[in-house]
Amino acid sequence: MKRNIKSLGWFIRFAPQSSKAGTFYPQKLGLPIIRQGDAETVDFFWAGEAIVIECIYVKGKASAQDPNPQTAALVPFFRNTDLDGVLARYRSAGLEVFGPEQRGAARQGFVLDCDGQLVGLRQSPANSTSPFDREAARRVRRGEAFNPGCAAMPKDVYEIGWVTRRVNDVAAMSVFYRDIVGLPELGNDAGHAQFNLGDNTILELAPGGRERPLPQNRYETLCVFILRVFNSELMKTQLKAKGVRFVHEHIQWDRGQLSYFADPENNLVGIEQRYHPGRYAPKQIGFPEDLEAERRWRELDGPVPI
Repeated sequence: MKRNIKSLGWFIRFAPQSSKAGTFYPQKLGLPIIRQGDAETVDFFWAGEAIVIECIYVKGKASAQDPNPQTAALVPFFRNTDLDGVLARYRSAGLEVFGPEQRGAARQGFVLDCDGQLVGLRQSPANSTSPFDREAARRVRRGEAFNPGCAAMPKDVYEIGWVTRRVNDVAAMSVFYRDIVGLPELGNDAGHAQFNLGDNTILELAPGGRERPLPQNRYETLCVFILRVFNSELMKTQLKAKGVRFVHEHIQWDRGQLSYFADPENNLVGIEQRYHPGRYAPKQIGFPEDLEAERRWRELDGPVPI
C-alpha cells in the first residue's frame, strides 16, 4: 500500500490503576511481555506481527465494562486455527467466554479480560480464498509471525487480524474512513464494511454502535487503535484541511510523535510516527517491533513514500 499509513501498530486499553492487566494478558491469555512499567504507568504485550497491545493505567479512572459482543465499541480479533480448543482452555482457566458462533464463513468467540473488555478470536475456514487469510497461513507456515524482541505467541493464537468498530451509520462512517482517512475499501463481509489497515490487518465497521460525546482527553475512552504512519505532520495537515477534529494534536515521546483525532461519531483514532535510530532521530529509542514494521514495509513496497 503506497501511502502514508503503514499499518495497525497498537491497540490501547485505558484502565484504572487497580487493573490486573499486567498479569492477565501474559498469564491468562498467553501474550508475550514486550515491556512492563510499574503499576501506575503502562504495560506492553505482543499481539502478533508488529502489533502491540498497550495497557495504560490512568489515575482516578473508574472501572468501566463493554462486555456485549453486539454493541462493544471496539474489539480486536486474533487469528487462530483451533477456536474450540482456545475457548476451552480459557474456560478451564476460569475466564468468562462467549461463543463459538458463526460469522459469515468464519467462526468466532470472545473472552472477557480482567477489566470486562472483550478480546475476540476468529477462525477462518481452511479453504478460504481471502488473500488476507491465505497470507496469514503462509506467514505461520514460514514462521514469519514474530517479534524479534520477545518470546513466541501461543501456538494456537496468532496475530490480530481484524479490529471491529461498532458504529451507528455504517455507510457514513465508511465514507469517512475511505475518503477522509484514506483506507482502501475491501468490500463487505457478513454486513461489515472492511478496510485495509496494512500488513494483513483489517478494520471492520459493523452496525450496533452509537454516537458518543466527543472526549476531551484520550483517557476518557476505553479502547483505541493507533496507526503507524511515516509522516504524521503531513497526515495531520491533510486531515485538518478536511475538517477532522483533533483531541490531541501533538504528543511528543522520546521515541516518536503521536496524535488523536475523532471520527464523525466521536470515536478516537491515533496516528504515530516512530523514530528510527540513526536516521530519523539519532540517539532516540528504537524498539524491535518498530524496526520490524519498517523492515516489512520496505520489503513489500520499497522506499518510504514522500
